[in-house]
Amino acid sequence: MSNRAVNYAANNFYMGNHKGCPYNNMTSILRIDPIHRMKVLRRENRFVVIVQDGEGQERKAHINNTGRLHDFIYPGAIALLTSKNPGKTEFRLFGFLDQGSGALTDTSFQMKAFGIAWQRGLIPWLAPYKY
Repeated sequence: MSNRAVNYAANNFYMGNHKGCPYNNMTSILRIDPIHRMKVLRRENRFVVIVQDGEGQERKAHINNTGRLHDFIYPGAIALLTSKNPGKTEFRLFGFLDQGSGALTDTSFQMKAFGIAWQRGLIPWLAPYKY
């Protein structure tokens, strides 16, 4: 079985063989629009990350992954966010740029992407099972 990777390009997340070229034989499985890129300043609590927009303004972003995520949430990391309905936060943080690819950390988007990949037959070992 080939190695699988999920990669980010523009507003799409791709799944496929990852052999040096991040978009080699990739299939778009999830589109998130719009995507904002902002710099992480700090994590305020389990559900809120403080980010800085391109104009230097501090903004609050909701994160649904309550894990520590020390490899991604640190000052200066580039967060991927999408707009959300007004409330306590303006944005939903769903991932991070990491080593030239995107790391999808939002658990609900992960479940959605997994379901789409399964339905499309992109996970060979699940072929005998029905979605």
